[in-house]
Amino acid sequence: MSEQNSQPSDPSALPRMTQLTFGFMASQAVHVAARLGVADLVEDGPKTADQLALASGANPPSLRRLLRLLASLGVFVEDADGRFRQTPLSSTLRSDSPESIRNLAIMFGSPFFGRHGRICTTP
Repeated sequence: MSEQNSQPSDPSALPRMTQLTFGFMASQAVHVAARLGVADLVEDGPKTADQLALASGANPPSLRRLLRLLASLGVFVEDADGRFRQTPLSSTLRSDSPESIRNLAIMFGSPFFGRHGRICTTP
């Protein structure tokens, strides 16, 4: 019996590895939300994706998909009426928050960081 097969199966391994593999998507989604200022826009109350798109200049269907992804990660919450509201996570993306990491999220998601901030590169 191989050593690999002798290990007990961990039911959380596949979902966790999938989450790690697709982690760059979460990072990019946070970057876009930070650039658009979505957390600032929902600070005074829940808004629909259409309202947020109008206020931020984003494409409404694309922003709706982005917000649903972020809601699945706990960054925003979508209510039964399709409005998105603040969470403790999204409040860290507000420009006026003393705990804001908005600029960091914007920087880490930027094309410059993606090109030059790699751990390893191929020739």
